[in-house]
Amino acid sequence: MRFLTGSARYLPDLEAEDALHVAFVRSPHAHARIAGIDLSGLEGAAVLTGSDLANVGALPAGSS
Repeated sequence: MRFLTGSARYLPDLEAEDALHVAFVRSPHAHARIAGIDLSGLEGAAVLTGSDLANVGALPAGSS
């Protein structure tokens, strides 16, 4: 009932102190080659590319 009345709390409503945010950027072009990545304007941001994650292994997806 709380979802129907607007009193429910959703994940974006929760605030965590010192929380970090993530954004995944994918190419809109299938099988495209990335010629370069412009990191200007991202001072203070951590940027990971596929080569940074090469040894991570498989990540589980979905719920169990």
